Amino acid sequence: MQRSGKYKQGGLLIRRTNQSGKCRVKGCRFYHKFLKNLKRHVEHSHKMTLAEHRKLPPSLLAVSVKKNESKGYMRYRVTEPCQIKRCKRFMQPFNDLTRHLRVSHNMTRKSYDIKRKDDISKEHEVISALSLDKRETVKSEPMTNVEVNLEPSEPDETSEPESDERSVLDSDVPPSSPFNPDDFFSLNK
Repeated sequence: MQRSGKYKQGGLLIRRTNQSGKCRVKGCRFYHKFLKNLKRHVEHSHKMTLAEHRKLPPSLLAVSVKKNESKGYMRYRVTEPCQIKRCKRFMQPFNDLTRHLRVSHNMTRKSYDIKRKDDISKEHEVISALSLDKRETVKSEPMTNVEVNLEPSEPDETSEPESDERSVLDSDVPPSSPFNPDDFFSLNK
């Protein structure tokens, strides 16, 4: 017996008030997956209204799945994007990525995987090298600024006494001011 306000769709009972459908937000873990309560998912996860969600383009995966719907051998293949940066169809999903690689790039799947691993490792090396350089400069700066003088300091008669000369622009800035240039330059050394 059917209850009021609900209808049956393929087995499970779905409330009529709930909007069901597929999520169109590309980074979402439910991208191109059917949700019983799409409205709640969109409002809670993505902080957007259902009308804004409808304005998003339909999932690219759906297009490639529909293209190959009639081909039985393609039905259960995983859709994968081409990640070669100079490709015309960069990051567009393919049901048969191997075929795309062979036709468009004259590559095998094995060489593509090796190239991707190399690119990823190079990016990680560059990032780690940059972070190491930053760490080394931070560690080495305090060491260069610290001078250890074990002998008692004697005033040099040959050196000139330090003069407190300031430019005309700096003369109106009191020493206690947060914009005192002497303090600013001593902090940035």
